[in-house]
Amino acid sequence: MKKIIFLAAILLLPICSSAKENESPYYKDFIKFLQVSGAEKTQKIAVQGMFEQFKKSPKMKSGAFDKIEELIVKELSKLNELLFPIYKKHLSHDDLKAIIAFYESDAGKRLVASQPEIVQESMQVGAQWGQDVAKRVLANPAE
Repeated sequence: MKKIIFLAAILLLPICSSAKENESPYYKDFIKFLQVSGAEKTQKIAVQGMFEQFKKSPKMKSGAFDKIEELIVKELSKLNELLFPIYKKHLSHDDLKAIIAFYESDAGKRLVASQPEIVQESMQVGAQWGQDVAKRVLANPAE
């Protein structure tokens, strides 16, 4: 019996630690960072874009996708729980607070607001650049 209790305690320890971690000031600031930086919104847009591609498949029923998409958007909090230790490993809590302060500044807000257009325009420039490089490399492969 003692072995079973010990084993159960070991198996439940990561769950309990995770729950405590999600209540920590660092975790709360991590979630705030995701919100103010626009990362949370980007996650939702990425999921919606992925589902738009799935909906084009003739094998898929359209009604099912709406429910699945809604579920996955709700499940993003679990993704954030998985990402949290990575951020915590590389950024101190003070670093995270400073980053949040930037995103809450006027310049940070302008960056977040401009980011979709910056990414879109950058992708166009990057695609053209890639085509130009490919043409030059294919025209003179030995150089």
